[in-house]
Amino acid sequence: MKPTKLFFFTLLFAVMAAMPKSAMSQVTIGADRDPQSFSVLELISNNKGLRLPQLTTAQRDALALTGNNLANGLTIFNLTTRCLEYWAVDVWKQQCGPGGPLIAPAGYTECDMAFNAADWETSTVFTAFDTNAMMYEFIIDGVPHEQSTNVLTLSTPPAAKPQVKYYYPLAFLKPKMLPVQSGSFTMGAALQDDATPTAILFPSPAVPYAHTVNITGFRMSETPVTQAQFEYVMRKNPSSFQCKTGDDTYAGTRAIYVTGRATSALPVEEINWYLALAYCNKLSIMEGRTPCYAVSTVSDWENLAYEDIPITSNAAWNAATCDWAANGYRLPTEAEWEYAARGGMKSESNSGRNTMDFYFSGSNNGCEVAWYKINNNTTTPCGGSAIYGTKPVKSKSPNALGLYDMSGNDYEWCWDWNAGSSTAYNASFVDGATDPKGPASGTVRTLRGGSSWWTSGTSGQYCRVSNRANVAPESPGNNAGYGIRLVLRSVE
Repeated sequence: MKPTKLFFFTLLFAVMAAMPKSAMSQVTIGADRDPQSFSVLELISNNKGLRLPQLTTAQRDALALTGNNLANGLTIFNLTTRCLEYWAVDVWKQQCGPGGPLIAPAGYTECDMAFNAADWETSTVFTAFDTNAMMYEFIIDGVPHEQSTNVLTLSTPPAAKPQVKYYYPLAFLKPKMLPVQSGSFTMGAALQDDATPTAILFPSPAVPYAHTVNITGFRMSETPVTQAQFEYVMRKNPSSFQCKTGDDTYAGTRAIYVTGRATSALPVEEINWYLALAYCNKLSIMEGRTPCYAVSTVSDWENLAYEDIPITSNAAWNAATCDWAANGYRLPTEAEWEYAARGGMKSESNSGRNTMDFYFSGSNNGCEVAWYKINNNTTTPCGGSAIYGTKPVKSKSPNALGLYDMSGNDYEWCWDWNAGSSTAYNASFVDGATDPKGPASGTVRTLRGGSSWWTSGTSGQYCRVSNRANVAPESPGNNAGYGIRLVLRSVE
């Protein structure tokens, strides 16, 4: 007998031995959720869109494969651990990606699936757009179909509109933090001459005069927080550019712009400053870290309801304090943000010009590193996109530190109050200061980085590394509004 046939029959007997007798005759693929009801065909044909065997840990262990080297490579979906697992010699190994178990941060959605016919009522093939997932749970006429491929094929069209839920590896839902070494830099724009590398075209008093700042090393998230990352922690998604509705004022109003593409890797937006603080603290608690932020009216951050985070000006939240020694996640200070955007100590000479002096984060050419109005919703110039709205993170080049989307895509909140005038702003800094944290009080908080919408003309000045913006902390923005960039202290 050929080894391949022997392997097939070995697996067949192993699975049949683990099945209760009442289930041994049930071989209809996709009939229900009972993992015992699927034929051994799925063990070797899942690349055709059929489901992998779905077993609990106990059912998996009942296969008793120890010593059976012919079973090497057998892959299952473990219903207990929510992980893909495969048999390797004498042990089951997880195959969920570097982050461990698969997580479904969101509910079902209807608008991010393609059909093989004019509409779902006549279609038999359904394709989920989000290839960032590792498992897909399709709901067809009330019956879940969990599988590792993003294409589901039916024998007849469904009676009801299908839905899909995505399962992601935990690594996709956790921010990747990159080191930013200690150093000094010139913060702000000395001149408003467009020929000057550090200049921006934005009128005073929004432009701070250049001054030297010393920065203690920290770690910053490789990208802005994505929609999937935010929803994993908060169980809500307020973004305008998402493929579902119902979580916030702007949710779903621009779904037309994201139909036909995945939204999990888009930066989360429509975030006010209060919500950014809550996300940081909740994520810190999830990871066993000490939260950085304290608000007098919040005693239990872990169980703080999304609906209890203010959407109008709130005195207690405006008076929030930060424990800078805590090891939890927080927003960057404005000085930290600009230092990182300029490339920190990893900036280097490029054609006779230090990359720290680039207009944008990582380049003098905004098209290389930023999504902003000139290349948003157009295919020209500079490698633009015909799709309006925010774009997947990491779809432009990074800066010297490996940070993406520091210029453009969406604005990013900083900790600092913005006093609203150059005099007040500069009064909060001393030339040569170390780790400045902005004015002690104010009415508006600082935003940095620009967005895929806001600019004027074609120069993209709102996306330049020295540009500043400020809004009331209760404002979430709109049209690719305000998002989150994370920081951790450098010492664990």
